[in-house]
Amino acid sequence: QAFVLVDRDGTIQALNPTAQEWAARILGRRLGEGDRLHDFIPDAVESFRAALGGEARSVERHIRERDGLERWYETTHAPVVDERGTVIGVCLNARDVSERKQAEQALRESEARYRDLFDNASDLVCTTALDGTFLYVNRAWHEAIGFSDEVLAGRRFLDLVHPDSRTRYLEVVARAEAGETLGHVDLVLVTAAGVPLTLEGNISCTTSDGGPVRLRGIYRDVTERKRVEEQLRRAERMQAAGRLAGGVAHEVNNMMTGVIGFSEFLLRSLDAADERRAEVHEIIRAGTRAADVTRQLLAFTRQQYLRPEVLAMNAVVYDHEKMLRRVLGEDHLLDLALSPDAGEIRADRGQLEQVLVNLLLNARDAMPARGRVTIATRATRLDEAYARQHGGIAIPYGEYVQLSVTDSGIGMEREVQARIFEPFFTTKPVGQGTGLGLSTVYGIVKQSDGFVWVYSEPSLGSTFK
Repeated sequence: QAFVLVDRDGTIQALNPTAQEWAARILGRRLGEGDRLHDFIPDAVESFRAALGGEARSVERHIRERDGLERWYETTHAPVVDERGTVIGVCLNARDVSERKQAEQALRESEARYRDLFDNASDLVCTTALDGTFLYVNRAWHEAIGFSDEVLAGRRFLDLVHPDSRTRYLEVVARAEAGETLGHVDLVLVTAAGVPLTLEGNISCTTSDGGPVRLRGIYRDVTERKRVEEQLRRAERMQAAGRLAGGVAHEVNNMMTGVIGFSEFLLRSLDAADERRAEVHEIIRAGTRAADVTRQLLAFTRQQYLRPEVLAMNAVVYDHEKMLRRVLGEDHLLDLALSPDAGEIRADRGQLEQVLVNLLLNARDAMPARGRVTIATRATRLDEAYARQHGGIAIPYGEYVQLSVTDSGIGMEREVQARIFEPFFTTKPVGQGTGLGLSTVYGIVKQSDGFVWVYSEPSLGSTFK
């Protein structure tokens, strides 16, 4: 370090060899006692005057030396006082801080490179303190999650974690605090719009002085992939159930044909007064019910013989309005919201009637108290955006007629919605329903080149479209 002692007039009273060496390197001549400091360093006058007023002041200066090299110096002007506390001069202390400034510049450049890398990455990057305080999020994070820096400043990471993932996230933080190596993690966050976002990624822990100080997560949005995977699993389940149901239905149908046929033959052979005729009638009725079940199974597996014709959707609903009101019962209200331009479809009239009846029966059973059901129709267009909203399903784009049945019932959890169209799946007590109503709807609609979706929330009712 260089030291220069100056009196109140700015005249140098003493200096060390380092000060002389640096002066020669910077000014091209040596300084000595009796020289006026301000003649050589005029920009130090303000700091000098502050020191005379009793205030120590430090300044960093970027200086080009005589040999062309550039260096950084930190200079401090401190007051020198006598035993009475009177300022009698100034002590100038100078330090070469070039290495530190170069390191700081290198760090800034490195941070800028990494920030540019992270900000332009497609993955979501987030750095937080151990308590979840946000320290940094990249552009992809902002675009996916939707919260601004100002909003994130008042929140912690846990505030964004979906309730189903909070335990898992807290376990990760606990492992980090314990010094364990972190790795792959699955999390579900909730965006600013309230939409769940499924993320996969890796979390690493930054340490300082041997202890964890912050967490950095690099995540990938896999919401769409997870949705498609779930749709594929569901389709495979439905396909497997369809193969099984179809095989069983054909076998049972063949047997029931024989049972009913022989029963009718037996009935004709009995006298009109024979008491056994009532028992044969029971056999026929039981066989007919079994045959009805097999027909529903065949409808689910899309193996029914259809007689398609051009039908006006609204006309079909109006033709069956009275019957549908009877199906629904006097305790519930039925509203019709049929769009005049709903249009025509090509379908089997009998199968379409069965779809309406089964959807009304399902709505009725979903409303234990007095409720309301709305049947609506409208023309719609299915396009790429619509397919993407429904999990990326493969649908022929074009004009369609949409029939929707909405009830004010108890609604369904997601787990129930995932299985609602499976044959024999039911939430009713044993003995109250076959679990084939909605699977029949699914099969008929698919065989008629249509699509069916359910929208439901617990306590908010359901809509089948």
